[in-house]
Amino acid sequence: MGFDITSMVAAPQLAAQENAVVQVSIDSLIPYHDHKFKLYSGERFEDMIQSISKNGVLVPIIVTEVGDEKYEILSGHNRVNAAKEAGIAKIPAVIKRGLTEAEMENYVYETNLLQRSFSDMSISEQAAVVSHRHSTMFNEEKAAAIREELHNLESGCETEEKQEKVIAYGRGDKSKLTAVGAEYGLSRASIARLVRINSLTEELKMSVDLALISVRAGVELSYISEAAQKAVFSHFKKKYSEHDIEYEAAKIDMKSASGIRELFENFDGNEKTAAVMLGSYIKGAEDKPKKPKSRKINADVCSKYFDEDETDEYINSVIDEALADYFKKKGKKG
Repeated sequence: MGFDITSMVAAPQLAAQENAVVQVSIDSLIPYHDHKFKLYSGERFEDMIQSISKNGVLVPIIVTEVGDEKYEILSGHNRVNAAKEAGIAKIPAVIKRGLTEAEMENYVYETNLLQRSFSDMSISEQAAVVSHRHSTMFNEEKAAAIREELHNLESGCETEEKQEKVIAYGRGDKSKLTAVGAEYGLSRASIARLVRINSLTEELKMSVDLALISVRAGVELSYISEAAQKAVFSHFKKKYSEHDIEYEAAKIDMKSASGIRELFENFDGNEKTAAVMLGSYIKGAEDKPKKPKSRKINADVCSKYFDEDETDEYINSVIDEALADYFKKKGKKG
């Protein structure tokens, strides 16, 4: 059941009560330590600043106490950033105490799913969401309670209308991957690939988001160690620029990713050793002579000169002799 935000803001003595809304200093807030979601920018962020400047922060943020009057943001990173830009000194917040790491993650992930659809997320954000759901889905009771609380916080406020989905999770012979896929409208294989993408380093995830590395190539790279992944990124990285923003990313195709996975199978060394191995592997691939490209002879052409029972060896020998004679004559003419 929801609660009356106005009355709770006006009653500071209820701050110790669960779900009480209090005013906290904007300077006392720090971002969640493992926030994996892109924050608003551009026109969307400017619209939020204007709205908060005019109306204030209508939906309380959710924070957890981290000591010395500091609070880590679980829900409301965009509202905090916009409030700072709008020059607001204090912001309404619900303070959570004694949360486990898993419970804090639930608030962060469920908030992002409430604010925007799964399909609007980048590949790395989708990977983070389904990996989290995959690891916690059979503790669904707590996750459902958090979703209801977030929904109640937003109800009655001028926010984009969201429809909460209720998922009946499978039991018995229905795997976790299948059940998570049912929630997001994805196949079991797609969920498995996203779970693998979530184990990439942040730099490689960004390269996947930029479509410089395909999802399948990213899956191949996800099987190698973190040290090897860092060496791979350092080797392939280049500078890119988009909308006046410069960044580094790596472009790696599927063939290269498969070879790199094979190279680092069972590797447990450090990044420096991985870099040496990768350099030797790439140099060897570049020095290796390219295999001649095969050509096919049109069936109609072949049937004009050879019977069906002729062997490939005989046909190739005749063609070789004929071509040698052709180019010899052509050379004399030239």
